[in-house]
Amino acid sequence: MTANKFSDDVREFVNYFDTKIERFLDFDECLKEHLDCLMETRNGWDKIAAACRRMIICDRELDLKKGKVLIDKTDDDFKNLKDTYKEQPYEAIRYANTCGLISYRRGNYSNALDYFKQAKDMAEKSEDDMKCFIPDTTSNIIRSDFELFVQVLPDVKGDYIKTYEKRSLDFIRMYTDAIKDSPKQKPDNKNGKLYLIYGHGMASLYHNLGEVYGKAISKKITKFEYGGNKIGTINSEAKKANECSLEWGEEKEINDEYRKLQSKRALSYLNVEKSHEYEEDVLNGGWQRGKQMIYQKRIKESKNVDEAQRYINANDFKLDEMGDKIGILYNYDAIKEFLINSDVDLIGAKKGNNLTRLDIAQKKIDVAEDLRSELSPLLYKRQVINLIRDDVAYITHNYLDEGNYPKALDFSGKYSNRSLIELSKININRDSERFSNQEKKISEYKTNILNIEDDMKRIEHTDDCAKVLSTKLSTILSNETDEDFLKLVFAYEDILKQPRDSPVTYNIEDEDLYKTLIDRLRNIPDEENTAVLKFFFVEFKQKGKQSRMWWSLLVDRNGIKEAKKISLEDFEEWISGVKDVLGYCKENKHISKNKGLYEEMNKLSKELELYKKLDGIKNLFIIPDGGLFQLPLHLLGENGHDLRKSMNVYYSPSLAQLLDMNMDDSFHDNEKANYLWLTSPTIDLHTTSNKPCLKKPSAEEIETIECMNATLNSFKESYESNKFTHVGFSTHAAFHDNLVTAYVSSIRFSDSFLTPYDILLLPTDYFSGVQTIFLGACSGGSSKYTDENETVGVVTAFLAKKARSIIAPLCVITVLRHDRFIELVNESGVLNSPNSWNLSDILKNSKNKNKLGYLIPFVQYANLELVEERYMKKKK
Repeated sequence: MTANKFSDDVREFVNYFDTKIERFLDFDECLKEHLDCLMETRNGWDKIAAACRRMIICDRELDLKKGKVLIDKTDDDFKNLKDTYKEQPYEAIRYANTCGLISYRRGNYSNALDYFKQAKDMAEKSEDDMKCFIPDTTSNIIRSDFELFVQVLPDVKGDYIKTYEKRSLDFIRMYTDAIKDSPKQKPDNKNGKLYLIYGHGMASLYHNLGEVYGKAISKKITKFEYGGNKIGTINSEAKKANECSLEWGEEKEINDEYRKLQSKRALSYLNVEKSHEYEEDVLNGGWQRGKQMIYQKRIKESKNVDEAQRYINANDFKLDEMGDKIGILYNYDAIKEFLINSDVDLIGAKKGNNLTRLDIAQKKIDVAEDLRSELSPLLYKRQVINLIRDDVAYITHNYLDEGNYPKALDFSGKYSNRSLIELSKININRDSERFSNQEKKISEYKTNILNIEDDMKRIEHTDDCAKVLSTKLSTILSNETDEDFLKLVFAYEDILKQPRDSPVTYNIEDEDLYKTLIDRLRNIPDEENTAVLKFFFVEFKQKGKQSRMWWSLLVDRNGIKEAKKISLEDFEEWISGVKDVLGYCKENKHISKNKGLYEEMNKLSKELELYKKLDGIKNLFIIPDGGLFQLPLHLLGENGHDLRKSMNVYYSPSLAQLLDMNMDDSFHDNEKANYLWLTSPTIDLHTTSNKPCLKKPSAEEIETIECMNATLNSFKESYESNKFTHVGFSTHAAFHDNLVTAYVSSIRFSDSFLTPYDILLLPTDYFSGVQTIFLGACSGGSSKYTDENETVGVVTAFLAKKARSIIAPLCVITVLRHDRFIELVNESGVLNSPNSWNLSDILKNSKNKNKLGYLIPFVQYANLELVEERYMKKKK
């Protein structure tokens, strides 16, 4: 038998599967075992056909782990057969399309699009009968693009409705155009399996069209304008689309149970009266995933323990033995929601076990860990991290409340900042065609954004107008630009989730972070004794209410030195007050003269009395949490004054990041400081002169790229041609106010801008050997919003590329603040040393004490290796 032969027995079996089993969701264990057996004992198209049907079951049951295994086992086999796909076009198209479905479920939208496009391309090039696949593959392609859009969209904030409407209309047009073209792909034989494929595709097109309208409803959009004409209320359009989908699913020759239930589910959201009918249909059918969702809803809505218990004990409700891990996660979450909203502390589960709120939280964490290898970073963050955030806080709270502080530190260290760390560790295949294509798109979108800003420069304006334009440089992106900025974010996400290039993520499951921290602190010499101050912001639901608590832990080489539950009244209001005084709205005020800042910080200083507990400490690392990432926590000395007068103070995004080890021996190569300094165009938007506008270090060896010459390419060419110990960005920075994520802040050049995404896409050791990176860049060092896991995205990106330390601002930095800081550096005696700048040395060595207040908004980020390498002469 030749390798590419399709056996009669397998052909007959898969035909039966396609026409009798698949559409009725009649998947039992014997069927799965038979398909597994065929995969192991056959080859060629027999193996591909069996794998395809087994993956179809995985798709319907959301068994993503098994689905991934099947793709890994058969992808090479399919590639070897792909050139002969015309011999078995039906099997080739089904296999590629099904691989796309599994990739889509896992959040690997880039990979899914590759498979879907491959399937559609084969369908278009095959005989006329195979064109029946075009509606389904087209629907899958559009939906993958749409899903990427809505997965990024949760970060959108503010006035984004026009952008959302415009982008949604694009998807509506795509679906309606595909539906108009579909009669050309209709097969002649209405009774065969090809018509089933066509009908499934038509139902899918209408259902996914309805989903676009449904998402709009969730955004509280009531009407769209289509070609200048209003197309009716969103609700009515969604209903119409899903009714058409249901008609196709119910057609006699199709009778597709899965498509019918999907349509009925969508309609039940639009019409409450339909929900009971839908739920009964699901509970009486074979769609296991649908049953789980109904039980989740009923458990949450249960009026008493007995009612909730009845649904938990239902035969179809699974808590352990189901391949659908996401379903299990949501099942536990439903029970958690019931406990939170009732007066019950525990509830019985199957096998005689009782579940407490803490048990459920731990169960969800365990399931979430299993899912890490099954989902893309983006989908894991959206679906899993968001779902377990409350549980992480609850478990942390319990450890703190019990006095198990090492465990609290260890546990929170594994989950705080997790998604950011993992993205920062992804290895990108820069030689791949996808990387090259996406780089071109990124360049195009950046150009579009900058062109709009150039138009703004040419506007005739009064002095008042010029002032407005100047202060709005970091938020100048208009509604017309939003779409390009969203596309830019999508292009970055696409590269960072390359599914075929296995990402190397930060593996922290088996590490004892607390023990590692103590061991490393003990290895630091006595004369450079180091401590860590970790803050916790713990927010979780309890008894139907939101509970918020703040803690601090001080750790030194002997262990937990002090644990403090912060009892400062109106803590969140205090944070807002500090930020206001610090200068978000008072950009030109001299901070050192603003006693209000010291008075505000002294409130926390008196609460912690930290200055009484730091005798003998030479280095202090601060790990903030939540809104504290934007505060000058170095002002926790007595009366709210700067701790950096008596010790070195560094910041870190998380404990895991603090312990990261990424330095190399290149730090020993330089005997003298060598600077690369960029000064981008002046703040005044309409100025195009080449006159420098910001001060720079007066170092002996410094290469400067100024004003209009400060292009992105000139920076890279200069940097890559020399070994610089210090790199400075005295530039503007932008933060897109409608997208709340640290990955859309950026450092400005005269012709482009550099985002954290761009930094992450650089080679891993790109900034190896750089002792200090200075960000004197408006609000570039820290965003004006707090996403507790991604507050310092640009800093984390630089650290990931092996920069030793980063000095960045906490708030808006004006020319005055920037220049005063550089003046302090110039007179501090640190300029020509190859070592990292040290803010404590700069503060203590300054000759002009009246300017020291200008140091307050600047903080230094690093990891523990900064201290270890400097004082222990890191072992080779």
